Formats: sequence, C-alpha cells, structure tokens
Amino acid sequence: MNQPSPGLPADSPIPNGVPRGIGPGDLPRREKEGVLSAPILRHRRLHYFLDLLSAGYRQALQPDASFRSLRGERIALGIDIPELDTVPLWAARRADGSISIPFIEFILGQISQNLDEICGAPGLGSSPSLRSLSELRFAIGSILKEAAPEGEADSSLPRLKDVYLPASVFDRLCGAGGFTEQIFQQCTMILTEMAGTPGH
Repeated sequence: MNQPSPGLPADSPIPNGVPRGIGPGDLPRREKEGVLSAPILRHRRLHYFLDLLSAGYRQALQPDASFRSLRGERIALGIDIPELDTVPLWAARRADGSISIPFIEFILGQISQNLDEICGAPGLGSSPSLRSLSELRFAIGSILKEAAPEGEADSSLPRLKDVYLPASVFDRLCGAGGFTEQIFQQCTMILTEMAGTPGH
C-alpha cells in the first residue's frame, strides 16, 4: 500500500492561514490586507477538507494519539460542524485492508463542491491547471457515488454510518501521487496565476 501523501505533513503549520505552496508575497492584495477574497476562501475550504481526508487516511494506516487537530482551521473557516474534529480519531482499517473514514461521503461531497466552484469561477480562463482540476472533480464524483450509503447521492450533511471502501480507493485519493496531492499542486498553480492577475 502506498504511504500517505508527502504533501500533507501532519505537523506543518499553515502560517496566517496561507494555503500550502503559496508565499505571502504571492497572494492577491485583499488577502494581504486580511480580507479573504472569494477565490481564496474557496481554496482554503478545499484545502481543509483535503487535509481532513488525508488525516483520516493516515490515522487508519498508523494510529497516532498525538495527531494534529484541524479544529482551528475548521473554526477559522466558519464550518460549524464540530463532529468533523473526530474524523481522524475514528478512522479505522479492517483485517481485509478496507478503510472507513467517518463522514466520508460528506467530505468527498464538500471537496467536489469546492472543485465545482473553483472550476466554474469567472475570469480564470481555461488554463491547464483548471482543466486538470475539472478531470479530478469527475474522478472524485465517481468515488463519491461508491461511498454514498446504499447508492444515495445526497452528501449535504454528515451521516453516522460506517462506510468501508477498498484500500485501493484510498490509495487513489490519498496515496503518493494520488488525487489529493494532484489537487494541491494544481490549486497552487492557480493561486500563483491569480496573484499576477489584476482584479483578484
């Protein structure tokens, strides 16, 4: 099985809430002034749910009581669902290698929704990074259908139900070179492009 994505170290802080891979000098002006622009907020929410997914994956593979909580990021983003703080704690792996991450369909749904908003944002053109994100959005959507209990597609709210998926699914999502790592890379490139675009 692949190891968790090296792009998501559990002990690496995000200074001043800046998304990974982007230096403070590269962010749009409104971010420097302490006011989050809508595109930056979308990227930060996406990063939070990607981090949450990766944290659950890491904990399922190698439980660690000292894992870094994402509570601060959740509160800063105004996500009023404290149950999400327990996701890494209750992630589990069965003897057959399949993995359960609490609220997996909700987390994937939020990732998919934020990718929709980023890919559909006006004024970003049609860069290779956006096209890559669009392809990843469809790939996440296909996994979401598999994760939804009894084929249900509604993932608007977290649901208490253990959903075990094959390890290969989580390898594609969170393993080295997987979807999570690719999304981080493409978002970094998009934010860098935005930093040099007037009006953002």
